[in-house]
Amino acid sequence: MERFDPKTKTAEFTSPPLSTVGGTFLEFIYYAKVANKPDVKRRVHQIRNYLKAHRSGLGLYGVSVDVNAKANEDPFQSTYRGVDWNTNDFYRALLLSAIQNTSDTEGLQMYKEAMEALIETKYIYQNAQGTVIIHYTNSKQYLAHEFNNYYYNCHLGGLMALGAQTLKKTNNNSVDTANRQQQLGVQIAEDCHEASKRTATKLGPLQYMAQTYLPSHTKHYRLT
Repeated sequence: MERFDPKTKTAEFTSPPLSTVGGTFLEFIYYAKVANKPDVKRRVHQIRNYLKAHRSGLGLYGVSVDVNAKANEDPFQSTYRGVDWNTNDFYRALLLSAIQNTSDTEGLQMYKEAMEALIETKYIYQNAQGTVIIHYTNSKQYLAHEFNNYYYNCHLGGLMALGAQTLKKTNNNSVDTANRQQQLGVQIAEDCHEASKRTATKLGPLQYMAQTYLPSHTKHYRLT
């Protein structure tokens, strides 16, 4: 979890991003299998179980993790929830682990439940104009209006489409969830493509949004 000082046995940053705590390392189930490293597999399960045990009642993970939280404390208590650069690797690692190792049903189930929670609580949702809005907090302040999407979340288009296909292949009970993810993933990819087309360099803008006062059949992206 970030840089670790072996002398003081403490982390340099006490609240590293969720992607650091539960990022690439969660893919090591595959490595543990091919390299015959049961200890690595055990540690991956420990991290997963710790994070699952501290989800909110709605199934949401925090954006950062308090590594100094005591056993009876919530490591996500002081953080906001949602989707941003602090969380992206976490969701990606869960899905890729399940793809690399089809026996990793735990990773796929965690991914499925996390995506369902984000959609059900409207951290990821499609507005009346068809644009997918991606929130990083669920406070009333941000749900009261449509604010800019950050371009770094555009990877969710491919991730959700890939997740949808994986769920359809491996879990017959996840067709509805998969179809909903597919729809959102395709729309995110379209939104990001349309936003980048409208910049002078044709590169992705820092932020974009579709203005909500236009007719539903009209797409006009405001770039920042």
